[in-house]
Amino acid sequence: MNKFQSQDQTILFVAHGSPVKIYQEDISKFEENLKKFSNLKTDLCFIEHQEPKFSEKIEELDSNEEIKRVFVEPIFFFRAGHLLDDIEPEIRSAKNKEKFYLNIALAEREHFIELYSCFIKKCIEKEFNTVPEKSIFLFVGRGTSNMYSAGDVYKFSRIIWEKLGKNGEMFVSFAEVTNPKPSDILSKIKIDSFENLIVIPLVLFRGYVEKKIEREVVNFLEEKQVSIDTQFIPPVAYAYVEEFAKFFIRPYLFLQSQRFRIGA
Repeated sequence: MNKFQSQDQTILFVAHGSPVKIYQEDISKFEENLKKFSNLKTDLCFIEHQEPKFSEKIEELDSNEEIKRVFVEPIFFFRAGHLLDDIEPEIRSAKNKEKFYLNIALAEREHFIELYSCFIKKCIEKEFNTVPEKSIFLFVGRGTSNMYSAGDVYKFSRIIWEKLGKNGEMFVSFAEVTNPKPSDILSKIKIDSFENLIVIPLVLFRGYVEKKIEREVVNFLEEKQVSIDTQFIPPVAYAYVEEFAKFFIRPYLFLQSQRFRIGA
């Protein structure tokens, strides 16, 4: 028997949470696909806005003597914000913290990098037939006050761009907190020197941040009266949900995951 199918172990998925309906729809679809591809014991919780809350779930599993091991899967691009300030401290403060095993952020996982670059390439080729050579690749992170996390956004974006063939030029911006913003970048580019603008919001689900990025880019182009073929890459957990769910489940099915434990 696959050891991850034991009744005394569970996989706990942790998402940000949102009051926005399309985000909730995407999360529900993701959870449906997790159950569709395996009979593993899984659960889903949220940092804010939705129930059950992560802190409550950790407390529940911590006190449950029948559960001997909990594999915590953060559904977050980067080790920033809630992962640093909420998830890791909550696990460290658990009474039986040795039973919790926390996986790394998605941008740090090689298999996710491959999946995400493949996903973006398919989106671009569907729109333009090939990855255009004279393109602006504008990556947009959510934003963070942590300088090291901001550096991770740059590093990840560069890796993805290189895997796409290093066509055109790539730029990195942020939707909130961190500068530069998308409009800051676009205002410094001679846009008419390029044929396409490919905007890549580094968000996993549809919702407030994705729409904010799209509005800022569209408003800038309209205000400046700039005409350029523009493509917005959709969130991967929405447009590529089956592969996204399989990505999480597959390591458990084949015992290939690499994880670390938050201990004393």
